Amino acid sequence: MNTNPPDPGLFLDCQDGLEGIYRHTDEALRSLGEMAGFFKKVAVIQETQAKALLKNIESKGRNKTMALFNFEAPITKLAWESCMIAIESVGSKTMSSSVCINSEIVAPMNAFISDNTNQRKRLVQDGTKIVTELKNAHTNLTKTKSSYETRCKEADQLQQTFLRAKSDGTTKPKDFQKLSQRVTKAMELANQGEKEYIKTVQRTNELIATTYDKDLPALLLQFQVM
Repeated sequence: MNTNPPDPGLFLDCQDGLEGIYRHTDEALRSLGEMAGFFKKVAVIQETQAKALLKNIESKGRNKTMALFNFEAPITKLAWESCMIAIESVGSKTMSSSVCINSEIVAPMNAFISDNTNQRKRLVQDGTKIVTELKNAHTNLTKTKSSYETRCKEADQLQQTFLRAKSDGTTKPKDFQKLSQRVTKAMELANQGEKEYIKTVQRTNELIATTYDKDLPALLLQFQVM
């Protein structure tokens, strides 16, 4: 088992790296949303234009208009009918283009954005969980190390006091015995603190190994295929 304390940078690198991915994917989805909005506006403009053209043909159509005119020359009548047909064709094709843009561009883009927004939300939650676990592990490791160092310091101080009392010969036997018991207790606590610290280091290293060898690669792969 690895009992060497982990590099503190491993905790920060994970968070910083994921936050960069969060920003990138959010910007990408927002850009796609703007693109879909642009095409939607194009479709609306085309629909409005098509309806106006077709309405004009209907309200002032060829039959009604032709009844008001006296076409003396057949060529004039033919030209007018050709214009009506052409305008109606433009209106129909423009309407078809609007429908096509909505069905083949806007709708698929919106569906893609919706699906990937939900997917991104789940992945961000998974990433947040990973970072939180690392943060908690780092906090616990720091706390355990601090407790261990404090116990060692207290044990060293008591041992120095004990050695001075032993050397000067002025300490009463009863007090000397109490001091000896305190030293023994402090050493036991220090040894216990060392064992707890080693176990915490091992658990933290195992978590880091799992995170960087398994959890993060799987998470990044899911972000990649979005």
